Amino acid sequence: ADSSMHAAPFFASDNGETWLWPLDGLCLGSDLVLFMSQLKEGGGLGFASAGNVMLIVSNPGAFPDIWGIRHVDIPLFRTTEFGDRVFGLSAEQHGDYVYVYGVLENWRRGMGGRGIIVARIEPGKLLAGEFGSWRYFDGRDWVDDVDEAAELFDEAAAEMSVHYDDDLGRFVTVYSEFGMSDTILVRFANAPEGPWSAPVTVYRCPDTDRNPNYF
Repeated sequence: ADSSMHAAPFFASDNGETWLWPLDGLCLGSDLVLFMSQLKEGGGLGFASAGNVMLIVSNPGAFPDIWGIRHVDIPLFRTTEFGDRVFGLSAEQHGDYVYVYGVLENWRRGMGGRGIIVARIEPGKLLAGEFGSWRYFDGRDWVDDVDEAAELFDEAAAEMSVHYDDDLGRFVTVYSEFGMSDTILVRFANAPEGPWSAPVTVYRCPDTDRNPNYF
């Protein structure tokens, strides 16, 4: 809250014309890394993408009001008339790397035009903001050009999760079909980059049966 006791964003944008939308985060050693979309007014839903940042909390074990938070712009953000590229939908440390999943939109393909891409980076280089050390899966290998990142699957969501399930011995992703849907899907893979299985429906939200205007 601010000095007048009015509610205020806890994670404030460093640009007064934008605000931050939380995506995913993970602990790396004694640091907490939080990925955020930077949003501005506009677009069909009242907001539009304006950037992509990491917030690095150096003392996450302390009370949040004394957290030391460092803003790091993610220079991989891209926006066009056909959609956005944003990283940080999900982040998972596995082995020697942190795998950071992103979304690549191409609305010329219709509702299914949101694809998932992935980068990997050593934890220390992630914390240091060494984006030149990020590598992107191009469908065969890990390359240094983000524009060569291949879609792992499409018809995806702008918010989702990826985690390694010890009981299954596989990676699992969970998301809403097309991003706004009553259908919850999961996919499975033996490696962070896939190949990912066909989607499996695990739940259908009943709310739209009561009112078709719900989403």
